[in-house]
Amino acid sequence: GLCRKRAGTQALPEVPLRHGKGSSMESRFSVDTTIDADIQYEASKSLMPRYVQLLTWVCFGLSVVLLGIMVWQYVMTKNTMHLVLALLLVLVVGYALFNQLRGPRTALRRWQQNIQSKYGSNALHLHTDFYDLTLAQTLQENGEVLDAGYSTITELRETEHLFLLHCGRQQWYFVNKAGFTKGTPDEFRAFISERIGG
Repeated sequence: GLCRKRAGTQALPEVPLRHGKGSSMESRFSVDTTIDADIQYEASKSLMPRYVQLLTWVCFGLSVVLLGIMVWQYVMTKNTMHLVLALLLVLVVGYALFNQLRGPRTALRRWQQNIQSKYGSNALHLHTDFYDLTLAQTLQENGEVLDAGYSTITELRETEHLFLLHCGRQQWYFVNKAGFTKGTPDEFRAFISERIGG
């Protein structure tokens, strides 16, 4: 199955989930995660495809080389058209660089404003329990629970502060490395690596 949402239910660390044939299991790991604008930014940098980052810097490098060629052409020919083209290129590269640096922060500010208006907070507070076969992540602000079997988790990524678990097209579970109340990040890394996609 896919990641499922159960509105209005709570997954508490002391309450075991049922896993087939009536067997009751305790969570192996419990983690509290706070998602604020800084954590969102850290995750978004990690989730941007590497080729997009590489392509951005290659285009920037080519633009600088092209700018140098235009300035050299102007010096050699004194043709003001080369200077005008060089100035236009400077404006385009400057605008692209500005968007590259400011765009993500602007989007995060909008995300934070949306969270503030929806939940009355600048951050989301998640509690995640990892069982032998499934995980359950509760949004503390409204009690909504997302749960998934590990076979639906297709990828594990790590940042400085987070484990990011990919489930579905745009669904990511955020797990704060400093938020473990049961288990450790190193134990979790081994545990989840054995189970994802299987």
